[in-house]
Amino acid sequence: MVSAVLCDLQTWKIRNEIIFCGLAIGLYYMFREGNYKKALIGFIIPIIILWPLFYIRALGAGDIKLLAVLGIFYGYDTIPVFIPSAFVFGAILSILQLIHSGNLNVRLQYFYCYISKYVTTKKIIKYYNVDREGRKSVIHFSIAILLAHIFFLLQTG
Repeated sequence: MVSAVLCDLQTWKIRNEIIFCGLAIGLYYMFREGNYKKALIGFIIPIIILWPLFYIRALGAGDIKLLAVLGIFYGYDTIPVFIPSAFVFGAILSILQLIHSGNLNVRLQYFYCYISKYVTTKKIIKYYNVDREGRKSVIHFSIAILLAHIFFLLQTG
């Protein structure tokens, strides 16, 4: 998990090698415990749920794969905790980032226009433009996932 965050901080991507290591370790652990069905469903659900956010470029594929790997380790029944927690932490980090960059009003206006365009056209616009002002409006969502993971571990003891 930490290696994924460090890679994301350095390259803005989570390398597939890190995901594959997590996948292999998670599958080994779950097959050893006999929870392979719970693990495989836990892997698939985040991909299905979060794919629309990847489609519009609001979330990176590495972040989705990272949540899917956590789904392998903890099973599908943890998804109602992990995903919302990651988005709450992500929202907090985003607001702090936007305040720090002085970009909050611009991004809120862009978001409003994006949603308004969807409401009037009833079409999903494939590209949610995050690079209008460079990366100063973008967060490393892997940090939010790490915080959600820590939150989950603290809740489960």
